[in-house]
Amino acid sequence: MSSAGFQLANELAVRFSGRRPQWEEQTTYDGAPALASSGVALQDAVVALLVIALRSEVHRRIADVTMTALDVAATYTVTVNAQPMALAAPADEDALLIGLRDAILADAVVGGAAGAAQIVTAQCLDSAGAVTAGSGAGGNAAETLQVIGTVEADWTIDIAATGAGALACEADAKTCSVALYEYPEDSTIYSGSTAPDAWTHINGADLVLDYRGVTERMEVGGMARCHASITSIAGAGDGATVTHRIHGAWIGPCIMEA
Repeated sequence: MSSAGFQLANELAVRFSGRRPQWEEQTTYDGAPALASSGVALQDAVVALLVIALRSEVHRRIADVTMTALDVAATYTVTVNAQPMALAAPADEDALLIGLRDAILADAVVGGAAGAAQIVTAQCLDSAGAVTAGSGAGGNAAETLQVIGTVEADWTIDIAATGAGALACEADAKTCSVALYEYPEDSTIYSGSTAPDAWTHINGADLVLDYRGVTERMEVGGMARCHASITSIAGAGDGATVTHRIHGAWIGPCIMEA
């Protein structure tokens, strides 16, 4: 083997070891890729790592509840695992969210009051996302009620309001589906060789994930870009108006070491 061939073989072996992933978050993942710039550039890697996280904290589920319409005569309800916790006739948004937080913490079924097994805890966040005691207790006004699971179980959540009142809820998903697409590398090492100008589905790369997410090692030699299409983001058992989210998707091409 020539010295050039030996050097190339050594470089490929280093690349295939899958070290030093150069992480990039894929910020849009709804549906198949539409542009040549979709997904993440693979930087001549032969191995890349894929991370998809459904939760920011894998050991517990989090849901964010906000008020979208105030009706001082309304009753607002957050239901966790079929256990309703309500607040009637709130004076304002801050009083509503603080009141619902206190109702959750005081609940004997899901909030751990009276020595029961705690399923969720709750806190309120201000406009900067910091935990607040609410304006009535000398803190900043509450803008988000955060319901936080204390165990791994996929507890359910629902929201409701009477009259003209309205709540919104965004909760960690329980499941999602993933399809991977590749865009071929346009190598000019051989004259007359033209790469296909098209995204295509990677055969056999479909995934169905639960709340634990996934880390996958992928062989990507010959690919220029990779795109993860994430669909069916769902939370079985939640209310019909609850919106489900995932924490994010990242692709890390493993590049040469310095």
